[in-house]
Amino acid sequence: MPPRPTAARVPDALPGALGTVLAVAALLAPATGGAHPVTSRTENNRYVKLTPTDRSLRVAYSVLYGELPSFYARRSMDRDGDGRVSPDEARAHADEVAARFAAQSVLAVDGTRVPLRLPDRAATVTDPRVGPIPFSIDMWEVVPLRPRHRHEIAFEAGGEVPRLGETEVKFEEAPGAKLVAWCRSRPPCTTRAEEPRFVWLGPRASSMEDRTVSAAYEVPTAGRRRAVVMALVGGGILLVAVAAALVLRRRRRRD
Repeated sequence: MPPRPTAARVPDALPGALGTVLAVAALLAPATGGAHPVTSRTENNRYVKLTPTDRSLRVAYSVLYGELPSFYARRSMDRDGDGRVSPDEARAHADEVAARFAAQSVLAVDGTRVPLRLPDRAATVTDPRVGPIPFSIDMWEVVPLRPRHRHEIAFEAGGEVPRLGETEVKFEEAPGAKLVAWCRSRPPCTTRAEEPRFVWLGPRASSMEDRTVSAAYEVPTAGRRRAVVMALVGGGILLVAVAAALVLRRRRRRD
């Protein structure tokens, strides 16, 4: 009696009938232009959200692994070959994705490039089995900014993942900041798109393809004043700490 197929063997049959059915279904399905992240059966989708505030910029990046591509990702993550993805293996994969995205993406604020690190990371692998089971990788970073009335942001997402489907980059307002312009080009934005959300399907056609998006936002007067006050308070605390350290050092020398 032949052995029953397991989940891990499903991708091996893709070149046959199952692969043909899924390929046709993918072609007939409507394009996913929705306003929220979705999981695909045959592709990996990724989403970037840039949220400016009166004194910082939050960069959030998520990769949603599709049902079938997740098998190959999980098999690569399973370094000890025990058929399960441990928390350490999932964390190592998140570190690799974050490092590639940070190194290959380009973020500029007011014309100055800002390096990314994305130190906060999470791998949501609720089912540890190696198989066609969707999961996600999420990471984020808060980039401090100098207090200014207006900031211009330019961003291009790098670090493409295998079997890439949808890439979405979205600018989102937060308290203390007001988006005033956004466009699918480098700054300054001379035109304004319908909404501050930009979507591409599939990987770049070549290394020369430019997928830079830009936005400008302004900080209301109250927000600017609060940011300046916070900067002054922080500077005052630092001066007090330095003075206290000097006084303590002098007392120790006298003793």
